Amino acid sequence: MAGWMLRGRYQFWLDMFLIASYTICFITNLVCTPLDDVLTSSFLRSPEWYKWTLGEEFQAKFTQWRTAHIMRSLFGLFGWVINSLETRNYLNNAPNKPLNDIYEKLFGKHAEGRT
Repeated sequence: MAGWMLRGRYQFWLDMFLIASYTICFITNLVCTPLDDVLTSSFLRSPEWYKWTLGEEFQAKFTQWRTAHIMRSLFGLFGWVINSLETRNYLNNAPNKPLNDIYEKLFGKHAEGRT
């Protein structure tokens, strides 16, 4: 536990950013979904719909969709990077080493697909 106390505030902010990133991804996904459905059905009805003159209301929704889609992608990427950096750290796995050693003594090194 002492190893965690040294990283407590740092870990807290990483976790908060991770939760915020994935929450923003979820919300922007909810914003994108209705227009995704409209775009898909428009393409299925008329594959060359994008060559038509589009109304201002649709243009505004399309701009909103594009912005939400970019935000969804960026915050998903940021969350993935933070999660990857966080789980690669040896300090996160070090407290489990004694448990892993006992597990290997009891069940062998290759139990449950472990190498």
